[in-house]
Amino acid sequence: MLRSFVFGSLFCALLAGNARAQIGSVDVEVSGAFASKYIWNGFDRIRSQGLDVGPVLQPKVSIGLGHTPLHVAAGGSFVMNDANELHETTYHVYVQRFSSPFTRVGLGYTYYDDRISPIPGAYDNDVHEIWSSLDSRNMSGVHTGVALKYEISARDAYDSFFCANAEFGYSYAAMPATPGGLGLDLNGVTRVLYNTSIESQGVALVQSGFSAWQAGLSADFRAAGVQVTPFLTYQVSLEEAVNDEDPLWGGISAAYAF
Repeated sequence: MLRSFVFGSLFCALLAGNARAQIGSVDVEVSGAFASKYIWNGFDRIRSQGLDVGPVLQPKVSIGLGHTPLHVAAGGSFVMNDANELHETTYHVYVQRFSSPFTRVGLGYTYYDDRISPIPGAYDNDVHEIWSSLDSRNMSGVHTGVALKYEISARDAYDSFFCANAEFGYSYAAMPATPGGLGLDLNGVTRVLYNTSIESQGVALVQSGFSAWQAGLSADFRAAGVQVTPFLTYQVSLEEAVNDEDPLWGGISAAYAF
């Protein structure tokens, strides 16, 4: 699994560099994260696949096309548990732009392609996701945001459902950005998650309602175009069908834009 991750990351980076070389007016960002758990819309996505806990490796390459708000991206989540592995590849197409200097809107589509190896004939957990978002921040560091997602399972037995979240956060510039690009921000965020009923063949697996509350801390270190972010998040699960525990997870991410 680690070998697949390394080769996949190098391949994505080569594609990004080639796109940058051939098209001068593109924005490319290469990023990756290492996390102790994979929490998706409040759900522990690793345990929902019948596996155990993490950790998870999550590489991603995003390309902004020209000077337009259109982006395409490819990424994935790679988890090893005992003798089994979860290989999830994600494909993204989205538009994202600032409607004002402090307000950003987004609309996009994501496809989750799941494979569990080496389990033969593992059932299809692929998901189509249509999402929209709105977030804003002010000069004092206060951040607010809302997001709405429509999840469509590739399995006919599962009905589509909506997920929504609202968040409030604050960023403190512990080291204001210098002309050389050095900087350090300390961030805190709280988030409330809501979902409509999740049903399979007419049976409600998860009732509609507020499913989870999250609180997180992170720090953004910036230097020479690279941003490194250690993070820690705690979730209070309000629905046992979402999680039968209150997960705590952490990790570190890195991103480079060129």
